Amino acid sequence: MLIVVFVAVLASFMIIAAKNHNNKTVIKSENISKNVLLAMKEKPLEKIKTSDNPLIFNTEDEMISFYSKVFMLKEDIINNKINELIDIDKKAWNNDYILNNVKYLSKEEAILKTIANIYKNPAKYNLNKKDINTTKYELSNFKPEELIYKFASVLDVNPYIALSIAYCECGYKLNSYLFVHKHNIGGIRGSKGFVSYKNEAYGIYKFILMLHSGYKVTETSGKDKIISMSKRYAGGSEHWVSTVSSYYNDLNEKGFEHYYNKGKHDRKLNIPYIEV
Repeated sequence: MLIVVFVAVLASFMIIAAKNHNNKTVIKSENISKNVLLAMKEKPLEKIKTSDNPLIFNTEDEMISFYSKVFMLKEDIINNKINELIDIDKKAWNNDYILNNVKYLSKEEAILKTIANIYKNPAKYNLNKKDINTTKYELSNFKPEELIYKFASVLDVNPYIALSIAYCECGYKLNSYLFVHKHNIGGIRGSKGFVSYKNEAYGIYKFILMLHSGYKVTETSGKDKIISMSKRYAGGSEHWVSTVSSYYNDLNEKGFEHYYNKGKHDRKLNIPYIEV
């Protein structure tokens, strides 16, 4: 009986969406019932589709431009280098997302991680650090939530887990000293204390990368992952688990807008629609 009701509800949303979006089944997340949202949690990032979001890229040049800005590298030089690598074997690039002899899950992941490698070791790519770096930061118009969602989608991380941890570490207004002055949104520590990052976008990228590589958080990870990672991340703190889980439950039920639209920001989030 429950399955029949669910199918009926989902079908009605799809019909309404098709009429409103030129036969595309695109529905704003705030208009989806709780049951439908819960049914979509298994693969949340597969549903992300939008045509008007500036963080959804349609071309390789757009990807290169954005990620060059994240690492504060000169776009023209990075663009030339990435295209030089692509030209080595275009067939492998277009068919299998192979770049510089490494196979990736998507072109965007390939471009992001290759630019990250160039930033880390430019000499490996016959580039000079002084020649490629810039002091200009051009991504201040994007909100932290948007950047978390962006990097999470590319690196296959559940964005609700990432944002729940960020809210726990920096407060739901994300205005803590740690983030505002050190661009450290995840409470990340090094051997000398809290780590500082060069800009907000780079700090958020490093946070999502840490969840992806260090804690093996994926798009299908759920609340059990919060519990299992707590010992290493927060010394097993029950308060940390409780706080992160509380944010996660709210986000899972109500979406990013739940905390974002509480009068603390000057515009709505530009989070993509959810496509069913």
